[in-house]
Amino acid sequence: MKKPIVVAMVLLLTLTILGCAGAVTEPETGSQEIAFDFDVLTQKLAEATYQDSELGEQPLFGDINVMDESAVNDYLQIDTTDFEEMYCARHSDETKASLVLVIKPKEGAEDNVKSIMHTFLDMYAAQYSTYFPPSVKMIEDCYTINKGDYIIYTISDDNQAVINAINQSKK
Repeated sequence: MKKPIVVAMVLLLTLTILGCAGAVTEPETGSQEIAFDFDVLTQKLAEATYQDSELGEQPLFGDINVMDESAVNDYLQIDTTDFEEMYCARHSDETKASLVLVIKPKEGAEDNVKSIMHTFLDMYAAQYSTYFPPSVKMIEDCYTINKGDYIIYTISDDNQAVINAINQSKK
């Protein structure tokens, strides 16, 4: 009885690792300075929609929940010590794993931030595998992109819509 559960958990963990390890990463923009207006990003994410096959057009984030650094530390259990700047938005519905993280690592901390996020994504998928399994696929399809000094992680029903919102929020 325990063996099938262990095998299923190992398979889920492997799929999660492969899902984000193979995430699409756009080329870095080098020394080009990029800045984001996070108020504009929140507005664009709140306006974004996706097409559900059964329900039609749906809000991508519902009543968007923007999390400050202490909420990211406490609720998501992400160590933000190496973050110079960050923005985090979640879907208002807890059964949805939708999440956007825009992180500017402190100088020299990029590899550590990537490691922290890799660990977080594994934990996040494990949580949803027992809590709300349909959201696990969304986490496995995590989209990672570098823009300037920022690393952006997006987990949503329409990652391209999130990237469009992020692009529209550049200062």
